[in-house]
Amino acid sequence: MALFLHFIVALYINDVYMMFTQRELEDLAIKKAIEFILEDPLAGEMWDGQFLEQLARAPINKLKVYVKQLKELPDWIDNNIDDSMWDFEFEKDEFLERCDEVKQMISKL
Repeated sequence: MALFLHFIVALYINDVYMMFTQRELEDLAIKKAIEFILEDPLAGEMWDGQFLEQLARAPINKLKVYVKQLKELPDWIDNNIDDSMWDFEFEKDEFLERCDEVKQMISKL
């Protein structure tokens, strides 16, 4: 059991990205994605807000376990981002689109 717990703690962004991509261990991927977003709202393997995008596309039945944390995400993100985080306006716009996708998903929970 201790080895499994160590595995959960030691997951990296790339690991969670692969879990979502391969639709494996989705419950764990959702949990870790929320943790990564709370550390860095721009969290993702390949682009800013990638985990937001993956959460928005995750199966609703798996997201329901995390309703409380997910409902808190939009306000937390709004309070922890600013314009200095992007070099280009289009990057910010794309990130905000991902935030909107998550808000829409949350409204369905």
